[in-house]
Amino acid sequence: DGGSVNSTYLWSDASTNQTLVVSATGTYAVTLTNSCGVASDNVNVTLFNASPTVDLGPDVIQCGDTVTLDAGNVGSTYLWSDNSTNQTLVVSSTGTYSVTVTNSCGISSDNVNVTINTSVAVDLGADVAQCSGSVTLDAGNVGLTYLWSDNSTNQTLVVSATGTYSVTVINSSGCSNTDTVNVTINTPPLVDAGLSHPVCIGTAITLSGTGDAILYIWDNGVTNGVQFTPLATTTYSVTGTDANGCTNTDSITINAVPVPIANAGMDTTINLGTYALLAGSATGGSGSYTWSWTPVDYLINPLDSNPIANPPSTETYILEVNDNGCTSVDSVVISVNEECEVFVPSGFSPNGDNHNDTLYVYGKCIKTMELSIFDRWGEKVFESTNPNIGWDGKYRGKAADTDVFVYYLRAETVTGKKIDTKGNITLMK
Repeated sequence: DGGSVNSTYLWSDASTNQTLVVSATGTYAVTLTNSCGVASDNVNVTLFNASPTVDLGPDVIQCGDTVTLDAGNVGSTYLWSDNSTNQTLVVSSTGTYSVTVTNSCGISSDNVNVTINTSVAVDLGADVAQCSGSVTLDAGNVGLTYLWSDNSTNQTLVVSATGTYSVTVINSSGCSNTDTVNVTINTPPLVDAGLSHPVCIGTAITLSGTGDAILYIWDNGVTNGVQFTPLATTTYSVTGTDANGCTNTDSITINAVPVPIANAGMDTTINLGTYALLAGSATGGSGSYTWSWTPVDYLINPLDSNPIANPPSTETYILEVNDNGCTSVDSVVISVNEECEVFVPSGFSPNGDNHNDTLYVYGKCIKTMELSIFDRWGEKVFESTNPNIGWDGKYRGKAADTDVFVYYLRAETVTGKKIDTKGNITLMK
């Protein structure tokens, strides 16, 4: 009601009556004008359709977190059971909560039971990447119920293969939580240090690790593929690292074998057709020597340490001593007095021992020769005009009996010297 009769009225909705009927909440204003002047006023009107109706909803049961209770009825006044006066109430613990709502039309109340059970926190940790072996995943929360992705129900799970693993943990209130972790288990690289083997001391070797690795490091500080000289028997280990940072190790034993020192003996001089005993020897090493003389021509028992040499001319003999694969060499010179003489040995033993098995005529200066050998009954058992062809102790294809034979030798040297001689030869077996 604008009051003040005999005035004109102008309401905020542009109507001009003295009174205004409103049916909605709002602010309403009026301006009055008469002969004395102008005046204005306004009023706030709040309209409620009915008494408040409060419904906090059904009882709430949940795991952890908070619950927001809403009393509704915007514009009313509120009084909660904790004496707070907001339209909403946020609760985080189990209990019974109530609210009373009041407006100009009336008053209303409601309550609700809220149960907030303890939640479960599950943390399997960060993703795992490792080289070989196994990983133990732990769900924590001792004494609760567990269900892993492989359907196992222990608190822990041991895994040894790459994959994604998850667990759900459930407490006595039925609250559960799940976590997942990625596990990567890389295979170590193949690393091969090579086969163990002996090496002669002083011999350079190369250690070279092979396999799937991209980096090889030896425990003796030797770089892969670089030569070095071991001085003692040693086991060396190599560690290989692949692109994933995974490592593997292998080892090799190098057996450092001492090297023998060969001694071929003293140089000597012999007369043509005579023998020299080579005095080979060795020191050092393990003592398990094997011998080898070269050249083998005019050499009896070249695999012995002390063979017999009867060279037709001056010769240098080389001795090689082998001790478990390690060798050394030395040489000796046998000088031959090469006067133009002709010589037939008087002892003969064709027994297959490589010592005097064939009887020759010696003499580098021989121009012509004729050698005849007769047995004790005067029967000729051998004849030769070639000094390179000797008697092997056989007659008519069969070995002659042990006996004394007579030889006749006619020869002429390149210097014109003539030889006509005879002698005995003993055939020994």
